[in-house]
Amino acid sequence: TPGVYFNITSLNLTQALKNAGQTPGKSMQIMFGQKNNGTSTSTTANDGITFDDILVWTDVKDVGIATMNKPTSGCGMTNAEAVEVDVFNYGTTLTNVAGKIGMRLNNGAVISQNVNFNVGRNQTQKFTFTQTLDLSVTGTYIIDTWTELTGDVDATNDSLKETVNSYPAMTPLNIIASGPLSFCFGDSVILTANSGYASYKWSNGKTTPDITVKSGGTYTCTVTNANGCTASQNKVISVSYKPITGFNWGINKN
Repeated sequence: TPGVYFNITSLNLTQALKNAGQTPGKSMQIMFGQKNNGTSTSTTANDGITFDDILVWTDVKDVGIATMNKPTSGCGMTNAEAVEVDVFNYGTTLTNVAGKIGMRLNNGAVISQNVNFNVGRNQTQKFTFTQTLDLSVTGTYIIDTWTELTGDVDATNDSLKETVNSYPAMTPLNIIASGPLSFCFGDSVILTANSGYASYKWSNGKTTPDITVKSGGTYTCTVTNANGCTASQNKVISVSYKPITGFNWGINKN
């Protein structure tokens, strides 16, 4: 069709030469042309073809650590924190990741693990180390992760360094009610979250440590401390109606 471009699938030149009984060398010439002997003499008529956007590349194996998903900074961290990273294929083709992936805590002993899996071009494969890290002591930790893969052509994207802060465990959240959680219509109860947090947010939109409740429902308070850690607790309020008493029925005979 005149003026219409068609994308063709990629061609493996090395394999094409082998299929033709030739041996690929360090250099080669590539000539593009149409199959028959026709020539294009017009810019509009459908009497020939042209080539554009020709890309020639060599398949390369280039895999590295893109991100560290776990652990992240938090409060009350444990002595068995899992380490999960994203292994990204920066190369040009499906790659078999064979070799080792390593990590190190605060420039200490190297922890290395053998790996063997496939990851597609521009794709990510999550990897979790079998060994965990002890981050239970409050402080700042430096975690290095890297790949050691056979045939990798670019070492500049193999490694990643992340900082993780381990904060003290949060003060337990406790909501105190000023009275019964079940009461009659017209009454109320005050719910108060304990002090010591940087911010408060109730499910009814209030941002004060205490709220006055007059209607039934579930009221949740989410608190955040100075280190950005959060905790939540809720109270269920039940409101009933007082029965009508002292009312006498009368019959008017007039």
